[in-house]
Amino acid sequence: MKMEEQEFQILLKQYADHRISRDGYDKMLSYVKENGVEGFDKVMLKDWEEMEYDFPLSEFRSDGLYQKILNDPEFNRDRLNKESIVIFYWKKIAVAAAVLFILGAGVFFFRQSIFSNQTEFVNDIAPGGNNAKLILANGKTIDLKRAAQGVLVNQNGFQIKKTDNGQIIYENGNLDQHDIDTGFNSIETPRGGQYKVILPDGSKVWLNAMSRLEYPVSFSGKQERRVQLIGEAYFEISKDKKHPFKVKTLNQQVEVLGTHFNMSSYAEDQEDKTTLLEGSVKINNSLLLEPGQQAIRRQSGHWQVQETNSQDAIAWKDGLFVFEDEKLESIMHKIARWYNVTVVFEGVTSKEGFSGSISRYEQVSKVLRMLELTELVHFKIQGRTITVTK
Repeated sequence: MKMEEQEFQILLKQYADHRISRDGYDKMLSYVKENGVEGFDKVMLKDWEEMEYDFPLSEFRSDGLYQKILNDPEFNRDRLNKESIVIFYWKKIAVAAAVLFILGAGVFFFRQSIFSNQTEFVNDIAPGGNNAKLILANGKTIDLKRAAQGVLVNQNGFQIKKTDNGQIIYENGNLDQHDIDTGFNSIETPRGGQYKVILPDGSKVWLNAMSRLEYPVSFSGKQERRVQLIGEAYFEISKDKKHPFKVKTLNQQVEVLGTHFNMSSYAEDQEDKTTLLEGSVKINNSLLLEPGQQAIRRQSGHWQVQETNSQDAIAWKDGLFVFEDEKLESIMHKIARWYNVTVVFEGVTSKEGFSGSISRYEQVSKVLRMLELTELVHFKIQGRTITVTK
């Protein structure tokens, strides 16, 4: 499968942040060799700020970086992740056959080399990608995966554009007097889909798979900026003290002025989570979060606030699965949503917590193989159904 520009951008970010895996580096190098300097320039120089990279463009101008990737092995070696490239471990479990080394009491780490020679599943399933539909207030639906780049529609003085790196942006344009609308637009991602939208006020929203965001055609003239979310999204809200931004889900309402946070609210999950990265938020008019904190709503309706690694909560946005002592059922929900599969459990009652990380752009078999290394579970793939067994 040919790598998309979006995946290359994610690998390039990991490379610059000194945390790319050997497998990721090999994929990135193949892309560079296949597309040459012109293809490299196209990705490097377009919409740089929209890529949200932590390193300055001046340090990684395309001409210099392109040559370093191809010709400087010492520079490249320094950027590889020094930890286990792909890790899965579990706690309080007996010795397993494939242990490389042990840290602490019963915590097992597996390097990617362990399963590099493993046989693959007979069937395999590719990961998701940029896929969504835009539903306008007048009922018109636009398939964003198939839509051409450029202006999709003029609406209330805005041009709604699809950019060449797969996102929707609202820009000031010529008002079409025949298309004035005061209702709500929606953007929906299916199973195996994700998308980024820049709202009319400039706020940025990344939608995970099986999510829906409903928002006004225009925030102009409104006392507050109110949107509704089903599923999961990461928000970077434009500051406007006079017009607070509010996100409503089934079980919570988050109010912000200008901040970065992640919200997860899927019907099939056991809990709702709001994780704050920057700024401050108020939940249900009472609960205040500080950066690095996560609010969790249990099925009982009880709220819990805990310290957390907020970067883990948005790893999905950066192309990673990251699990931290996470139950198998929760992990399989994420796999089902991203790979567009049905998961069936047969006699599995494991209460163990799994921890580890892997790229979301791997075939599903690679994720399942790592889970199988714990010897707690096994999997069968038949069509688009994954069966979980002991």
